Amino acid sequence: MFIPVKYRNIIPPQPLYDNNGNYIIPGSREWFTYMYNLEKRLAVQVEELWYEEFLQKEHEAIEQQRQRNLQRSIAEATYYGTSVNFLEKHRKQQKDSLELNDYYHRRMTYYNKDLLNPSFSSKKDQDRIRKELHDFAYNFSRPFITKLIKC
Repeated sequence: MFIPVKYRNIIPPQPLYDNNGNYIIPGSREWFTYMYNLEKRLAVQVEELWYEEFLQKEHEAIEQQRQRNLQRSIAEATYYGTSVNFLEKHRKQQKDSLELNDYYHRRMTYYNKDLLNPSFSSKKDQDRIRKELHDFAYNFSRPFITKLIKC
């Protein structure tokens, strides 16, 4: 009796019976119909198992990435002497402080360059620059310091 190759590995060892309890003779039309339906069911089950395995691996990869990110955050927080909860606040304060110092340095360099410039040698010009410098330093400290304190 000829049995197709695709059915050879799925033939059940026990005898086959239909829904009415009648024996299905191997090689008959009913037997091939049964095997065809069995193959379709097994293919769907294999596909479902593959998909579940894929989802499980994806979930594990996401969890591992989350753990690595958490460990990295803990290490960085420990380095800065803070906790993970306050790490973003610390980064923001650090960024604000750097921007503030940069701005202050640029403005002070501008005023000092003008003070040392020989074309501004008159007393009136130097007094004007000193007044601007004083106003800048006074106005600079008030809003930015209160902003940093509120953070």
